[in-house]
Amino acid sequence: MLAYRPTDNSLLVIECKSYLDSPGVDPRHFDPKHKSSSRYKLFTDERLWPVVSRALLRKLVDAKLVNGSPSVKLGLAYGRAVQPEVLRQLFAEQNWLLIEPRQIVRMLGNLAKDGWENSTTSIVTKLLLAQSRDKKGLKLSNASSGLGESGVGVDQDSEF
Repeated sequence: MLAYRPTDNSLLVIECKSYLDSPGVDPRHFDPKHKSSSRYKLFTDERLWPVVSRALLRKLVDAKLVNGSPSVKLGLAYGRAVQPEVLRQLFAEQNWLLIEPRQIVRMLGNLAKDGWENSTTSIVTKLLLAQSRDKKGLKLSNASSGLGESGVGVDQDSEF
């Protein structure tokens, strides 16, 4: 997934892993010597990421989808992790972006709060969150709950 912010000319390249039916993302797999490191080649192959990021930037610039040479950051969004605290530390050390389940829910909550938008993502998010609130007691809360200045989060009793 790509996310571009023209205000500071930055590009995020996000790999998405749900692993909802497994133990989750395992921090050990980010060790290039680990047998499962090939699941995360952009993170573990030190020669691959520079080649991929340069080629991606060239295509985006040629298509006029980005301005000049944006800063590029690699990240991972995940649904479940074996050792989230170890994963957080590893990503901080490597200066990679880590998007955790609570952050995903908060971001979707923000999207659901926005006005009408003729976008499949927006509509599906609004429907799912409305259904979750109605049937499962999922409560969207405001910034005063301590969940961040984005203004929307999930209460502590949620499934996330």
